[in-house]
Amino acid sequence: MSAKPDSLDLDELHAALAMRQPALVLLRYRSALVLDEHLRALRLLLAPRALHELRFRGVTDRPHAEVAELMDKARRLADATIPVVCLRPEPGAAAESPVLAEFWKLMNGQREAMGALPAILLLCLDDAHTPAAYHHARDLMSWFAPKFACTSMTPITSEPRSSRLEIERSPSGTGGRSAWDSLYPLWRHVLATGKPITTDHTTRILLPLLEAAVDNGMVSEGHALIAQANALQIPFRDERQRSLWLERCGDLAMAQGDLRAALRRFQESLAIRERLAASATSNAGWQRDLAVSLNKVGDVLRAQGDLVGALASFRQGLEVMRGLAQADPSNAGWQRDLTVSLNKVGDVLLAQGDLRSALAHGLEAQRIAEKLASLDPSNATWQQDVAFARQLVERVRRALG
Repeated sequence: MSAKPDSLDLDELHAALAMRQPALVLLRYRSALVLDEHLRALRLLLAPRALHELRFRGVTDRPHAEVAELMDKARRLADATIPVVCLRPEPGAAAESPVLAEFWKLMNGQREAMGALPAILLLCLDDAHTPAAYHHARDLMSWFAPKFACTSMTPITSEPRSSRLEIERSPSGTGGRSAWDSLYPLWRHVLATGKPITTDHTTRILLPLLEAAVDNGMVSEGHALIAQANALQIPFRDERQRSLWLERCGDLAMAQGDLRAALRRFQESLAIRERLAASATSNAGWQRDLAVSLNKVGDVLRAQGDLVGALASFRQGLEVMRGLAQADPSNAGWQRDLTVSLNKVGDVLLAQGDLRSALAHGLEAQRIAEKLASLDPSNATWQQDVAFARQLVERVRRALG
């Protein structure tokens, strides 16, 4: 982190948050109007990516429970689109409360879980928050450098229309390729020391490097990284992180067009997620992981021309997502995932000539997508989902004559 904050134009802030790279940002504001103004602008500029708000009180008699609930919600929102998840105080939350410092201390204790989320977390603190609360939030931020490009941003005026901010940057810069360029020297340094590789290295360096390779089509660099990781037998924090690593290896193989290798990696990831999901059927995050893996396996089988295998995998994923969506109808993320699964099943049914079933799946996807899109007309992803579902329905109807 730099010793002295730089002045940052709001457009530059938006560009930083628009990167498809997990990040953590600490934003201090002097007026809720300022924060609301920034969030409105972000919703417009981040499209088609989603911006979600999670509000905390930080003044309850159960801060542990509130932190756990927030982290669970953040896990459910995080997905392959790298959404921006904004944690902000509820209006009227007592900024001077000592419980608020305890809240941020507990959030600091969740830093490894935060680092594993495929999301940009925007942590918002009122400027009136106690020094102790800000201390814990800053400590949380410092733990994440240099993985994350933007680490702290502070408005320098209370004017809602202000476009100037102060920012403390880590040296990593922004953007996918620059993420690789900044983290790879750190990885080389770790190798040069000869010290054992830890789960912290895996979380903060290796996984972000592999994700940058996938996002930027850096196939040769990604494969070299995987070879190094395999030779070193890198440790993983838990089985879920191992499954995520395998999934990214599969994504890289798909980018190269190596379908056999991609299928092998996706199936290895799927096997882990099947065990995790079976061990905790109430864990919605693990259930969603399972559905994602089933869809990835189905995508490869579909590309290989195995329609029967693809349909079986897509249907299993659909069953999981339907269960999640039914259990929490108000969760827009689950509803959106359900439309994706419905479209995948419908597409294969159309290719197989089962037109009536394909039409039923397409119409269900269209109905859900249109409902979501009506809730937020500015959400470009949801609008695209409507178009995709309508295209499937139109293709089926043309085939029916």
